[in-house]
Amino acid sequence: MIVIFGDSLSKVLLLVSVLCLANLGYGADNLIPNPNFKSGKNHWHLQTHGESVADISVLSDPTEGGSLKLGVELAEERDWSIQLINRDVQVKGGIVYRLTFSARANQGTWISINLREVNEGKHSYIAKSDGTTISTGWNDYEVEFSKTTHSASAQLIFQHLNKSGLEVEFKDFSLQKKSDSPKSSSDGYSLLLPYLNGAVTYILSALVARG
Repeated sequence: MIVIFGDSLSKVLLLVSVLCLANLGYGADNLIPNPNFKSGKNHWHLQTHGESVADISVLSDPTEGGSLKLGVELAEERDWSIQLINRDVQVKGGIVYRLTFSARANQGTWISINLREVNEGKHSYIAKSDGTTISTGWNDYEVEFSKTTHSASAQLIFQHLNKSGLEVEFKDFSLQKKSDSPKSSSDGYSLLLPYLNGAVTYILSALVARG
């Protein structure tokens, strides 16, 4: 019989915890390039159409990190006349993705958020969401997209920003895979069992080998 004490037990528990989190989807890679604006406006672009006038700027805070501020001076009626875009978002087909971020605005405003591909100048949507309403004061937001139609280098695009005088500030973006297919909680536990058993068996074998 092998009894695991002290530091060895801590290692077992740590490894099991890491495997549990990995299997549940936590700690997954963030697919948004430059999500906290540490590289300025790199990967973030503003498109204006017609007579619309707007700009974006990066604000830095030593305690909260960077944020991106969008200001609209003049907007046309078309909902796509002002678009905030993050390019080079690598997504896989048949996956449900979830976007989280923090934001505030100087007036309550609903915005659309979608994933699209630009191919030979033509726009095609890879996944759509129901959008969200940005309120005044900092709040956390979560948007879930429909299942992606195919793998692509996509654009994360924000529209319905066409309000003269609108100011919106964004920070802490994260886009992660929600699931390949729907799983219940009980399914998740059953899927964990092989990983847990394997982890414990591996460490016990290593301890036996060490004598």
